[in-house]
Amino acid sequence: MKTPELLRRYAAGERDFSNVSLIQVCLTNANLIGVHLKGADLIGKDLKGAYLTDAHISQAKLNQATFADSRMIEVCLISAEMVNADLSGTDLTGANFSGSDLSCVKLGGANLRGQL
Repeated sequence: MKTPELLRRYAAGERDFSNVSLIQVCLTNANLIGVHLKGADLIGKDLKGAYLTDAHISQAKLNQATFADSRMIEVCLISAEMVNADLSGTDLTGANFSGSDLSCVKLGGANLRGQL
């Protein structure tokens, strides 16, 4: 799925994009509040500045993805693969990282209050 299709379907009210493989994706500053990306392939994708509050991104592949300066409040990242992901400056208040692989994740300036 490419960026325009995802954003069009999201704008139409669809929220469940579980197990989607996103290709040629740039979601910089995208508003995806409450989106479901369980098991999605977001390896190396650019989501800098995205609004992902209340998103469900459990079991997703987020290795080397950029989420710098994003809002990921109350996001569910259970068992996500996040090796070398960039979460610098991201608001992760109340995020749930249970069982996630956070090896070499960049967290400089991130807000980690209340995460699990």
